[in-house]
Amino acid sequence: IQKSSRILDINAIGDANCWMTPVYNYLANGTLPSDQKEATTIRRRACSYVILD
Repeated sequence: IQKSSRILDINAIGDANCWMTPVYNYLANGTLPSDQKEATTIRRRACSYVILD
């Protein structure tokens, strides 16, 4: 009998200048940049992601 092992997949944001940072900030805090075009892009991208605790 072999003991089963669990594999965890962890994706962390390590770079402060990553494209995901504004999306994460919007999902976590509801903050958007002041530029309307960029804010619209972030809102659109954020629909594809969810933060799991």
